[in-house]
Amino acid sequence: MQVTLIEKILSGKRDEALQQAQNEISSLAKDLKVDYQILQNMKDDLLHLNLEGDDSNIFFTLLEKRYEIAPSTIFQLRKNHYYKGIIVESGRVGYGLYLDIGLRQPKRIDALLPLNTLRVQVADGKKGPLREIINRYCFHDYIPLHIRVMDLDYEKSRIWVELSEDQITDLKSVVSNPLQRIFVVQASKREVEQIIRKAKIDNAIVTVRSLGIFAYAIILKLGVKAASILRKIDPLLKQYKIQAYIPAIPD
Repeated sequence: MQVTLIEKILSGKRDEALQQAQNEISSLAKDLKVDYQILQNMKDDLLHLNLEGDDSNIFFTLLEKRYEIAPSTIFQLRKNHYYKGIIVESGRVGYGLYLDIGLRQPKRIDALLPLNTLRVQVADGKKGPLREIINRYCFHDYIPLHIRVMDLDYEKSRIWVELSEDQITDLKSVVSNPLQRIFVVQASKREVEQIIRKAKIDNAIVTVRSLGIFAYAIILKLGVKAASILRKIDPLLKQYKIQAYIPAIPD
């Protein structure tokens, strides 16, 4: 059985990403009768596995809960069903946010989260620009979102989605929770840990929440300002060639 996980792999950090994936996936396979292999698909930026063994179906379910499985074709998608998407090209001028949901056959198809839908779901219907919403919630490349399919056009290969209810709740807590946070993308777990150690900010952090293999949220202690921590780690971001963002606190 071959499966594709909705996890973006950076070409320049492929070896490190695959090793991290191997470490995480091996813990899921513990005590199961399953043989798995992470496939070296150099032409794609998603994570592909081959599964064999008596417990392959159990392992498949564990993978689906942890990472979510990519649909093979658009015809597998269903209206009102929930999926995971990863933001791509958030700086693109268009009609909303584009999300990679893992569709690659017969061609790559990204889903569209329309601007008007975003305004209704997270901006109280206010007609502000997309860039304002992106900055407020850190809707940048590599950030994953849980979404629901609103509509499909199989013939024209178009997909329209909205945020799931749980995702909306999580996003609103980002700007209302007194614990501020920093979103780090294009970084491996090892790189995030090294930055925290080198910047000597361990005592300012509650936890580091994994959003994906290359996306993390650094949750800060009560009273610690994200802007001040970002200034400390900024010199290290260039060294590791990664990006960090903080949510724009609403007035």
